[in-house]
Amino acid sequence: MRCEDFCPVDLNSNLYYYEKNFEYFAYELGNISEAKIWAKRAERRRWLMYNYMRDKDTGMYYDYDFINDKRSDIISAAVFHLLYAGVVSKREARRLKEFALKSLEYPYGIVACEKRDYGFNYQWSYPNGWAPFQFIAMKGLERYDFCDDALRIALGYVSMVVSTYKVTHNLWEKYNVVEGNINVMNEYEMPSMVGWTVGVFSWAVEFIDRII
Repeated sequence: MRCEDFCPVDLNSNLYYYEKNFEYFAYELGNISEAKIWAKRAERRRWLMYNYMRDKDTGMYYDYDFINDKRSDIISAAVFHLLYAGVVSKREARRLKEFALKSLEYPYGIVACEKRDYGFNYQWSYPNGWAPFQFIAMKGLERYDFCDDALRIALGYVSMVVSTYKVTHNLWEKYNVVEGNINVMNEYEMPSMVGWTVGVFSWAVEFIDRII
């Protein structure tokens, strides 16, 4: 395992988001010089991500392997953090989301990683859909006014959670968003009634009501 050799897309998107928040609050507190420092840090991070993580041919972002000076080739739901955090331009966002949805969207939500033979049983991969990714994807798409895409994901996810609850009488840590059930890839016995599933389901229901 070489996790520490990579600069992840989701982590750096989150750090960009924090830096922009620090910039905002510094301005709110009247500390202009501090705000400018955070703005500069955020812009530098955005520039580095653009230059090291982005594939110019597809517009997709990948984790950057700084040990071997190359990008990973795994398409993952982490790219939706770019939309959630507002890292990319509207033009980039459209290209990114079209490529990402083509690779990651299934009838009942977003899979953690694209379908391929990894040689191991990874639970943060196809066909598993974890609640946090659904939320990040929906919120990110909504931020860039791709509400039809966000709504489609919300409707699929909510319908799956409801139908699965009718059968199992429970909510679950993760779901098979390809089949719409709990036939998932596990690395341990899957727990039931996880808080993030409750939270994302509730938010998605409210989002559907708001958009429709």
